Amino acid sequence: MEIDIFAVCDFAQDVAGKLTVVGTFDTIFVPELPAVLPICSIAARVRLQKKDDGLHSFKIMVLIQ
Repeated sequence: MEIDIFAVCDFAQDVAGKLTVVGTFDTIFVPELPAVLPICSIAARVRLQKKDDGLHSFKIMVLIQ
C-alpha cells in the first residue's frame, strides 16, 4: 500500500481520476473548544497493489494538544 496524498483541506474532489485539493493546512487555530469547522475535507489517494488484496480498515484520529 502506498499513500500518495493525505491532506486536510477546505475542499477536495475527484473527477475521472483527477484529484483537486484546495486550501491545504497543517494547523488549525480556534479561539475556544469545542470548535466547529463549517467546511473541512480530508483528501487521500491510496494505491493498493495485488499483494494488498483483502479487507482493510482505516482510522483517522484528531489529536488536540
